[in-house]
Amino acid sequence: MNRDTICVQGGYTPGNGEPRQIPIIQSTTFKYATSEDMGKLFDLEADGYFYSRLQNPTCDMVAKKICELEGGTAAMLTSSGQAANFFALFNICEAGDHIVASSTIYGGTFNLISVTMKKMGIEATFVDPLCTEEELNAAFRPNTKVVFGETIANPALTVLDIEKFAKAAHAHGVPLIVDEAHGAHFRFSDYFPVSAAQLGADVVINSVHKTLPCLTQTGVIHLCSERISREKLKRFLRIYQSSSPSYILMSSIDACMDKLEREGDEMFQVFTDNLEKARERLGKCKYIRLVTPEVCECQRVFDFDRSKILLSTVNSSLNGRQLHQILREEFHLEMEMEAENYVLALAAVGDTAEGFRRLCEAVEEIDRRESLKCKKEAEEEEPLKNGKMKQMMRISQAMDAESERCALEECIGRTSVEFAYLYPPGIPLIVPGEQISGHFVKNVRRYLEQGFEVQGLSDQTSETVCVVKNET
Repeated sequence: MNRDTICVQGGYTPGNGEPRQIPIIQSTTFKYATSEDMGKLFDLEADGYFYSRLQNPTCDMVAKKICELEGGTAAMLTSSGQAANFFALFNICEAGDHIVASSTIYGGTFNLISVTMKKMGIEATFVDPLCTEEELNAAFRPNTKVVFGETIANPALTVLDIEKFAKAAHAHGVPLIVDEAHGAHFRFSDYFPVSAAQLGADVVINSVHKTLPCLTQTGVIHLCSERISREKLKRFLRIYQSSSPSYILMSSIDACMDKLEREGDEMFQVFTDNLEKARERLGKCKYIRLVTPEVCECQRVFDFDRSKILLSTVNSSLNGRQLHQILREEFHLEMEMEAENYVLALAAVGDTAEGFRRLCEAVEEIDRRESLKCKKEAEEEEPLKNGKMKQMMRISQAMDAESERCALEECIGRTSVEFAYLYPPGIPLIVPGEQISGHFVKNVRRYLEQGFEVQGLSDQTSETVCVVKNET
């Protein structure tokens, strides 16, 4: 079936005299002939419905429809992508197991894996997404049960080399889970990157509300191979899922699928046309520069999502925070995020030609102002990059070690026991167990001077850092 047909008929096959469209079943309870039948459901020995706080037919039918659209073999709905991450990981791992994960993942997920799951007896090794195949394979242990990655990474916007990570995971006999929260739109147009589900991932997590017309918060777990136990995942879903399913959110997912079925091709064609015109227009600015795929060709970037409009301030007198404030306060445009040298505008299928026009006119005006400013020969600053941090001990070891507080400038060479984030909950600047470098200290100072807030450190002034005591 083509995509339009799946949007109408996928996930639900009505019998004689039954509704053509998926009904919204609002009953909280379901009837069975005997208590024995109910007992089998409670003991997880049989499938069925007995209480909507645990499982509901409408949810299951919508999940099946989305699964067919994404090309998976099964799917489950959750209230958020983070909940989906937890279900997917905990379905596979238990106390004594090990996870290999990309280091450029959402900060909340980083903490989930390195802190929360560590308390459950699950260890993790984080690897640079640009690591070689040899470095990636070296991270595996005999008790490794899963590989985890994220694309597009928040906030670095990097696209993971999914095929490389899938190859390594499968060679070691474990599945690959990919958090594709910002990529629910990938399958709807060839203008966007290839979906992780098509590149070898075994589990893919989407946040439906981020880039598709659906209410916040709605997530989906896509099961894309037989490496994942569906029965075990269902069991954990019943244990941890919300006790009060939201019919509004369920309806919004169904309405989203219905709208995409009726207008999806036209919507995405209009969206990509408007987006490309805006990118062409923004690409002509000289000081507020649009980051393009061509700029990234030498940076080992594996794909590029053009719906993420990344505006660099490197060639201007502004930093990312200042540009963000101007766009918000003067032009009434809200950006997705800011960093020292860039601002991110997140475009989605609901954006109109008017919205793109306002963004282009605002950036062009700011660019014009920059061109009129007197250019002074400024002392060249070294690029703001943290580089590859030296790992001195495992995260769990550092967090459990005896610690002491050290002044920022005096902690160079010491081992951190804390996380530090520039854009919470973005990719950490440093994690427990990593050696504090002079570059890290210099960057923190620069962030503070420019008005950014460094979070994660227990000292909210960022003037001190907790480090491992009595290092040898």
